[in-house]
Amino acid sequence: MLVERLGARTSLMNDTTRDCLRCKAPLEAGYLLDTGHDMLETGMRHQSRWVAGPPQPNFWTGLKLSDRVVRLVYADRCPRCGTLDLRAN
Repeated sequence: MLVERLGARTSLMNDTTRDCLRCKAPLEAGYLLDTGHDMLETGMRHQSRWVAGPPQPNFWTGLKLSDRVVRLVYADRCPRCGTLDLRAN
């Protein structure tokens, strides 16, 4: 599994302000929160990820990710109309 470094978001959040494609208001930078469940049921919090290709079920892990490109998902939100602009950088 090829995963991008988690620290890469710092530089992305400092990018120039982007505008909403629908209403042209400035977007607020953010991300999608993924609350998973581990074996201890602690509800670990993670940033959502995009995976290349169709899902392949795996008995032990739920989904097979070996040899897949995996990228963090970033979400910018429009405070005026609520539109989410998703990117997988």
